Amino acid sequence: MTMRVPHKDETFSEDQNAAEYLARHEKGAGTQFKAFLKDFHQLNPEGHFLEIGPGPGFLTAKVAEKKPLAQITALEPSPEMIYFAEAYLQEKGVGDNVRFIQGSIEDREVVESLGRFDFIYSTFSLHHWANPELALRHLMGRLNQTGTLFIHDLKRVSWLYYLPLGNGLFESVRAAYTKVEIISMLMSMGIGEKEITFKNPFPYFWFSLLIKNA
Repeated sequence: MTMRVPHKDETFSEDQNAAEYLARHEKGAGTQFKAFLKDFHQLNPEGHFLEIGPGPGFLTAKVAEKKPLAQITALEPSPEMIYFAEAYLQEKGVGDNVRFIQGSIEDREVVESLGRFDFIYSTFSLHHWANPELALRHLMGRLNQTGTLFIHDLKRVSWLYYLPLGNGLFESVRAAYTKVEIISMLMSMGIGEKEITFKNPFPYFWFSLLIKNA
């Protein structure tokens, strides 16, 4: 079994050129979010959305474009990322129905202040959370009675664990969780396997986790 190595988050310099930063991240956004957007299209959610960890806002903009009537709240710990995300959404013309809140998913008071949601989603954030079980509990507590939680993230796999991959992927794979670890977290919360939809979309070191509130 490969041991999990916690992720060291990328630091952001205030004097870094915003245009270069956005261009570098936008370049791989299409591939990065392809599997999520495919499932999102099939789920076809409506109502109030909560995005956890939007970063510079690429996925936020895609969701807002596809669901112009949805009200989207985006919870992001980095004020610098919120600055870029708000500017990016305004540039794309989809910022009117999106509000950004600075805070941590592990802060109960912050999360409870957000309200309740029909659809909660997060991409490539779970492996950053210091206490993912606590974070998942907070998210489940914010779902409406018929709401859906959708998590898309990397999975720790042995065949990538030792490869010195670029762009931070090596560190992220080593920081990710296995399917067994994730299912164990959920079962400790009282969520049974029958309530969980766990998929491994190509290229197979990603996973999609879907939980629908009863």
